[in-house]
Amino acid sequence: MKIAELLLYLNSDEAHEAILPKTYFPTRDIKKIYAIHGYLLNHIGEKLTLQQLARQYDIGQTTMQKLFKATYYQSIHSFLMSARLEYACTLLKDSQASITFIANEVGYMNTSKFSAFFKKEKQMTPKMYRQLYKN
Repeated sequence: MKIAELLLYLNSDEAHEAILPKTYFPTRDIKKIYAIHGYLLNHIGEKLTLQQLARQYDIGQTTMQKLFKATYYQSIHSFLMSARLEYACTLLKDSQASITFIANEVGYMNTSKFSAFFKKEKQMTPKMYRQLYKN
């Protein structure tokens, strides 16, 4: 019976976490991820590719993606979309800029696509969101 219990334990996730080594990344790569994060925030409206970012920061694309997700608990794409949405919300609340201008500021050249994305995420149009915060 003890052998069966041991085999069951060794096959469990708990045992794998205890036995298998954790993944560690070099400090230089972690610093690159922090720099990439800052770059994304400062260039929120630009069209960016993973290949371009990896090349610019001299890091493998797969390593960059894995380390970004390990550091920020979301993919680069998810992070960028969330940051764009948050910035759009700020602009809608705090400025009189047109929705077309705001769409362009957060990387959408097509206002209809921006509005569809915004409505999907916030369950209201950008115009409705702005009106909600004006009252």
